[in-house]
Amino acid sequence: MTVKQSFKFSLRLLRKSPGFTATAVLMLALGIGAVTSIFSIVEGVLLRPLPFPDSDHLVSLGNTIQGGNGGLGVSALDALAYTRETHSFTSLGAYNRADYELSAVGSPAVIHVTRLTGGVFPALGIAPIMGHVFTQQDDDQKNKVAVLSFATWRRRFNGNPGVVGSKILLNREPYIVIGVMPRDFEFPLSPGRTNRSELWIPMSYKPEELSVVSWDCRMVGRLKAGVSLVQAQADAEGVAQEIMRTSPLYKNGIHINAEARPLRQQVVAEGRSLIRMLFLAVIVVLLIACFNLAGLMLIRAIHRQREIALRLALGAGAFTLLVQSAIEGLFLSTAGGLLGLGLAALALRFGQGFFSGNDAAHRPHWT
Repeated sequence: MTVKQSFKFSLRLLRKSPGFTATAVLMLALGIGAVTSIFSIVEGVLLRPLPFPDSDHLVSLGNTIQGGNGGLGVSALDALAYTRETHSFTSLGAYNRADYELSAVGSPAVIHVTRLTGGVFPALGIAPIMGHVFTQQDDDQKNKVAVLSFATWRRRFNGNPGVVGSKILLNREPYIVIGVMPRDFEFPLSPGRTNRSELWIPMSYKPEELSVVSWDCRMVGRLKAGVSLVQAQADAEGVAQEIMRTSPLYKNGIHINAEARPLRQQVVAEGRSLIRMLFLAVIVVLLIACFNLAGLMLIRAIHRQREIALRLALGAGAFTLLVQSAIEGLFLSTAGGLLGLGLAALALRFGQGFFSGNDAAHRPHWT
């Protein structure tokens, strides 16, 4: 029997067993699709650059407690000190998250907002597609202005091109919309989280924020040309030690150090635990698919014992039977692989937005 004949015969056998064929293909597709999806997501989170120009110059700055584990944020006073006293950054700013009630546009809703000092937008280096971003002067003067995300502009304002200059209410206080950011802009970047920012407003520190130590802010800065991360670390550490000497709030046995690290490292660290969980889940799914497929193939082989014995008795060669089995496996693998890739593409269409903190309508470059 020729290879062509063996191929036709193998396909005929698979057509006669549609239940087995469909089940085997689906099992393979599930395993291959899951593995492809998770590795594509990991590649997007861990390997691709952040969606900012010259992102390797972006640095996350914060405090650590001596003898403690991991980094902390900074207080409002610390952020002001780092911004004023460090000299390694072209721009440095602080930010934190908050929930605000948005009204005066559609139905009132609680949305995720990020408060920024004036140095954050210049550090990130992304220009708005409409209007402009706020400045340090807006922050210092406590101007009530807001910059919308692309998704919020499309969803809550129906993509109105005249949105710049319109008034909204945040926690029942009037704010003026001054800009709309590009489709692929998102900050802070939070892989695996759904609380992405819908708009950005000036930090405009409240008096109570300047009177207590509350490490609820983070900082991001862009290194000056020729300045290394080690130099920036030393620069910030000098400021941290000055904070320790001048602030009575740190004299109760608390000693801090500055920590400067690439922004990308912080983003990856935030998504690492979720990535580990997904790896574990996909391994379990793949093992289940393999064991189920192996059991299915074994049952099929047992059911075909009489057929194979009869064909051998009629003169069929063992090599011919082996070729036919290989062709069956090749067909199942190819069909399962193609279907798995299709399932992976479908999963990524939704998964990319989830891991990047963006909706499916504006997936960022880094996923």
